[in-house]
Amino acid sequence: LATHRYAAGARHAEQATRELLNAARAASAQYQHDQARQYLEMARECASVAGLDSHELELELLLIECHEAHVEGRHRVEVAERAQNVLAEDPDSDFEVYEAAALACYDAGVDTRKQEHFASCVDLGRTIVNRFPQPLQQAHGHHFIGIGLPVREAEQRRRSLETAMQAVEQAGDDPEALRLKSRIANSLAEQLSYGRNDDRGTARNLFLTSIELKN
Repeated sequence: LATHRYAAGARHAEQATRELLNAARAASAQYQHDQARQYLEMARECASVAGLDSHELELELLLIECHEAHVEGRHRVEVAERAQNVLAEDPDSDFEVYEAAALACYDAGVDTRKQEHFASCVDLGRTIVNRFPQPLQQAHGHHFIGIGLPVREAEQRRRSLETAMQAVEQAGDDPEALRLKSRIANSLAEQLSYGRNDDRGTARNLFLTSIELKN
């Protein structure tokens, strides 16, 4: 349908832009990132014809690049830096942009082992906590803080991850919340596995919970 709108000409340009954006998001979610870029380029043409602001398209491209870097493990540092630059220019961006940027920074830290990227992940996590009040958003923010803090700050990492778990348990049972709960359970389990014997028992249960939620 989106490509039919694209071919229909200027009269349908605005509607085609929206439908092509949706098609790009769907393609990215299915890991078809090249196809997503094609839809986005078509949307850019339609937006130009319709006289629409291209800013939303640029943010959508950033989200696609962040998703691609995360799942394919390529260009993570460059994508993280671009995401931070976008937020520096537009600090009023939506939650999705902050979430993608925080994950990109964490991935860049994992790849390079440079603390500056983990520190950026923590900063973005704190911004999420301060700006976005919904339980799922709060869970994301505290999770980014917990996994981004230095290992030597074990107690603070634990507190942040426990807070993330409390928040995600208030977020309902939709698929997105359950996927996040699985990730938080795994992160908290790993953190507790380095602690006391009773913590290790809790860690084993959390690892099992994480596995169950993935199935």
